[in-house]
Amino acid sequence: MRLIRYLEDIESLPVVGIVLFVHWFSVIIYKATSIYLFKTVGTPREPAIVVPLIILSIFPIVFLIKYMTPYIKDVYRSNYFIFAKSLGYPKCKLFFSYVIPNLLTFLESIMKFIYLEMISVMLFIEIQFNTGGLLTGLRNTQIIPSDHSPQIMVINYLFLLLIPYLFMSILFKMVKIFSQPIKQD
Repeated sequence: MRLIRYLEDIESLPVVGIVLFVHWFSVIIYKATSIYLFKTVGTPREPAIVVPLIILSIFPIVFLIKYMTPYIKDVYRSNYFIFAKSLGYPKCKLFFSYVIPNLLTFLESIMKFIYLEMISVMLFIEIQFNTGGLLTGLRNTQIIPSDHSPQIMVINYLFLLLIPYLFMSILFKMVKIFSQPIKQD
């Protein structure tokens, strides 16, 4: 329960607060040890990579842990799992053959929310750390004139944002197909 409370506190923090904390933390470490941990300010030629990746991964990890923990506990407390464990099946085999397939349906349903959250955080990160990317390019289609019409550029960028989501959807469908038991007549 204590972990869930901490995760709720972290999840309620704004992205700006986490960015400021990471900047402050790296400055404090640099002042104390003269070790330059992370590049916190990027340029178009040398973008900051580590800090944006850390910030982009914090929220999905917190979201996954917070919402998957009750489901994982339910699966481990199920009668099937307890019975299989009492028969002597190894925990590793039970984990891969029973726990993961039962969690995939829930993970597939929350994947949409995680992806949308990552996209919203990504725009802030691209602007804050000057990394340049899809969302910054999408914003620039309205600012910087190009050879092509802005509508075509916007549609192209939106399709590029859909590619990872489509890839994950196909991956989940394939896992469902291969995890179904084979019917024998």
